[in-house]
Amino acid sequence: MKHDSTPMAPRRLLLALFLTAIIWLGTVAGEQEAEHIPIDQYCEPTTDNSSPGSSETRQANTVALVRNLYAGAVANGGFCNDSYGTPPDQVFGLAMCYVDYNWTMCESCLRTELYFESEACPYSWKGGALYDACVLRYSNESFFTMADTFNTRAVYFDGSDSYAHEIIRMNETRRNLMRQLFYEASGSSLRFANGSQRYMDLFGDLLTVYGLAQCSRDLVPYECRNCLQWQLFSLMHSLPNNTAGVVKAYSCYIRYSMEPIEIHTPPPPPGAAPSSKHNKRKLIITVSTLCGSILCVISLSILVWYCCCRLNERSDDIGHDGFFNDNEMKEEFTKGTRPRRFRYSELVTATANFADSQKLGEGGFGSVYKGHLKDLKIEVAIKRVSKSSKQGRKEYISEVRVISRLRHRNLVQLIGWCHGGGELLLVYELMPNGSLDTHLYNAGNTLSWSTRHDIVLGIGYALLYLHQEWEQCVLHRDIKPSNVMLDKSFNAKLGDFGLARLIDHSQASHTTELAGTTGYMDPECCA
Repeated sequence: MKHDSTPMAPRRLLLALFLTAIIWLGTVAGEQEAEHIPIDQYCEPTTDNSSPGSSETRQANTVALVRNLYAGAVANGGFCNDSYGTPPDQVFGLAMCYVDYNWTMCESCLRTELYFESEACPYSWKGGALYDACVLRYSNESFFTMADTFNTRAVYFDGSDSYAHEIIRMNETRRNLMRQLFYEASGSSLRFANGSQRYMDLFGDLLTVYGLAQCSRDLVPYECRNCLQWQLFSLMHSLPNNTAGVVKAYSCYIRYSMEPIEIHTPPPPPGAAPSSKHNKRKLIITVSTLCGSILCVISLSILVWYCCCRLNERSDDIGHDGFFNDNEMKEEFTKGTRPRRFRYSELVTATANFADSQKLGEGGFGSVYKGHLKDLKIEVAIKRVSKSSKQGRKEYISEVRVISRLRHRNLVQLIGWCHGGGELLLVYELMPNGSLDTHLYNAGNTLSWSTRHDIVLGIGYALLYLHQEWEQCVLHRDIKPSNVMLDKSFNAKLGDFGLARLIDHSQASHTTELAGTTGYMDPECCA
């Protein structure tokens, strides 16, 4: 018995160690799998009538795009936006890391995104996921430079459920800090900013509020600020007196805390290996020898460039003066500064020199052309105001003043403007399905009642926003089927704000002149 019991002890010990190892490995594996779970996600599956193109092709394009986004974000310090494929199966996407997570967590989170589309949203034409350390977003429609303020977002405590004793002062300090960070973030090349502000509570203690604001780097400054303002509104209502909180959306991110927030700036791209002292000395001698020549060449190049720019500006000014002869019109025009100002040469290239093959239609005050902006990777509609129409010039100024300040999913988005080369041009997002009238009175292209119902609701939402929800009441004054545009999915968007008026909510409106389409009558009534 003594001989048999001796080897049993090490066997039992080995078995216990083996079982412990299995349990430990299983625990670690489970923790690794659950390391990055989406806080929020959305998917819009492809259907036969929702979007043209092949589901299989778009699925393959989306998988390839997500892989490219991962590689691009890793190589570009935690951010990448790109597209893959060709219309109608082209897919646009964006991946970004949050700067309050270290680079190891960032890369790990980006790697998790590789499996989101294929596992969580297969065959989807739009989708997105918010993780703890990163965000993924993709669509069959380009969304670059424009903030997403409509999809769901995550609002939650930042590891703390404590409450402030001095709510009013804390909220005031929190609001002022975040608004300051919004302007700093929107002006930063990396689109983020962090800082702190102090306040004194009821007990005379000085307390500090720390904040962080971050946008996706593709957003222009005003879109970045707009997105952050929306999230601040949610934060103030959802977390009225919490000492820490987070709001994550698909285009921006804000966080505040009573504890310092650690920031991890994106790592620099890998560079060349350091050279030896001999090579450095040789390089210094070479640069010193050529310094005079290089300086002369650079100076001459700058001089030539400056002269060319001055000539272009003078050419543009000649075009401006032909349209804006009075100071009042110039002053009104300068108010529309939010959209991008395009150079005339950019729009000439985008429309193949305004070729007839690119023309979409002819309006009362000018023509509309289809164009492609290579730098933004989007298709646009370019409205060219007639040179001989004084009313067209007034409507041009009205459009820039009014619609450039509006943001709603049922309004046609004004992307930019141009008044160079003797031309007045407005750049809009392209509506692939044209205007509503072309579908209502076309026997071969009848809309279903479900689609008509959705169109009516969409225009109703637009009018509610214009009349009640914006900071001023906007009267469109020219609503008709030809001014109701339809996007790729037949979502209604109201356009043509050339006759619109701005009215303060506190003032009554009295119209003293006729506006809109004079004598307009439904074509069915004239048949």
